[in-house]
Amino acid sequence: MENGLVALKNNGYNSELYDYGVKQVQEKYPDYKLYSYESLKSVPFLKLGEKAFAKSRDFVAEMTKDKTEQYVDMIFAYKNDSDYKLFM
Repeated sequence: MENGLVALKNNGYNSELYDYGVKQVQEKYPDYKLYSYESLKSVPFLKLGEKAFAKSRDFVAEMTKDKTEQYVDMIFAYKNDSDYKLFM
């Protein structure tokens, strides 16, 4: 964990789709570092972080409950404490 941010990792999803999704975000936002959406619950600058984390976690769980070969996850893209994004 770096400054409260949780490393982005493939949590058992289709590797090819996971790599593709991460690459797409990196290409579009090259100045951002990518982290797991779990970072939302621990970063001090997000006042609603815990609530956003819970909604993100529930969304990912709902979308992956059939355990198909899809990749569904949230990516927290961070540039600085006032410039960050959440991607699905």
